[in-house]
Amino acid sequence: MKKVLFSMVLIFVASILMAKEGKVMIHYKGEDATLYVDGNKSIKLTKEITPLTLEEGDHVLKVVKSINSECEKHGEKKVYVSSYGSLKVVLKFEKKLEPTERYKKLLDKKDSIKLQRFQRTKHNRVNDTQLGLMWQDNEYPSRSKRDLNGAKKYCQKLEFSTFDDWRVPTYEELLSIVDYDRYDSAIVPAFKKSFPKKYWSSSQDVSSPDYAWVVDFGQGKTSTDIKSKRHYVRCVREK
Repeated sequence: MKKVLFSMVLIFVASILMAKEGKVMIHYKGEDATLYVDGNKSIKLTKEITPLTLEEGDHVLKVVKSINSECEKHGEKKVYVSSYGSLKVVLKFEKKLEPTERYKKLLDKKDSIKLQRFQRTKHNRVNDTQLGLMWQDNEYPSRSKRDLNGAKKYCQKLEFSTFDDWRVPTYEELLSIVDYDRYDSAIVPAFKKSFPKKYWSSSQDVSSPDYAWVVDFGQGKTSTDIKSKRHYVRCVREK
């Protein structure tokens, strides 16, 4: 028994002695960011160049900067660290903001309530049980842009999910599927086919007959635009 334990200790010590390490030079221009190595919190990045020693092999380096209590910036890079020489890694943030872990938990609670009202079907429709509307949510709403007249013709001719009485939604109907709790794609979670861009409504601007209301699903902003402009469209019908 003692010989077996002694052999195991020798193997463990040998594995430690044989472990190789490599140097990584983190280049980051910014302040108050945290570096995560393979999902584990590592160090605060406050300098332009930060030296790091890692075991030889594949690693995932991720830099995170808090914006507020709801969102943060992320930048990630996969690297291979060798014991020969040093590796230069430049970490940059992606343009898209991500919710913090705490805010994700809050979103999950809110989403469970929203999904009781907005129910996605296996036929790529989303049913609004509160307003009694049925929304198109297949690949076509995001495929091409149209002027308002073209958007109306598209919905009128649409035969989707056994129905042929689709139309362009009103401004109020389009606003009902905006989700202001989300970033980049501000639409309720039941919808899977959406671009964070402007979508047409059928509601005319009362101050100008050549303009109609649009909703930007990037951040849920609304505005009017000339009807000859090309935007996306998502058709709707009464259940």
